[in-house]
Amino acid sequence: MIAAEFVNILVPITLIEMMVAIGLGVSVAPLAAVAKNWRLVAKAALANYLCVPAVTVGLLILFHPADPMVPAGFLILAVCPGAPFGPGCTRIAKGNVAVAVGLMVILASSSVLAAPVLLHFLLPLLSGSETLQVDAGKIVVTLLVTQLAPLCVGLGVRHWCPGLAAKLQRPRQPRERDP
Repeated sequence: MIAAEFVNILVPITLIEMMVAIGLGVSVAPLAAVAKNWRLVAKAALANYLCVPAVTVGLLILFHPADPMVPAGFLILAVCPGAPFGPGCTRIAKGNVAVAVGLMVILASSSVLAAPVLLHFLLPLLSGSETLQVDAGKIVVTLLVTQLAPLCVGLGVRHWCPGLAAKLQRPRQPRERDP
């Protein structure tokens, strides 16, 4: 029980720290450029709001799990794009982190509207339960508190205090012990 409570505290803190760190590493101009690239945004929306949910629905129909919570969990993951680990994976792959961050922000923000609508139709269809509901307010609060606000803090520090942002991004070197 204590371990579960610890994880429930540690995961959001880690996510918030990760979002601030991502914000410290990118500037606002490349993020704005992503929003202006309507073809890229349209492709990302199509992939994340049509293709991923369609594949998920197909797999759930194919395997038809008995517990209604299993389809609910998969559907929530399928219709809520903009995962915060995307930019970190992009950085590791030496990809364009600014594009990944821009798409993450656009997709996470749009999922506030799209996810509840998609889940409203898909949950009863695939879970077999009319009582399963998703709290759209909690989705908004979770995205704001753990993803978008910390990212904005990092972006703000990078924009207004670039020296501090650079210092915060450097790994801390351990001090040598005095003899």
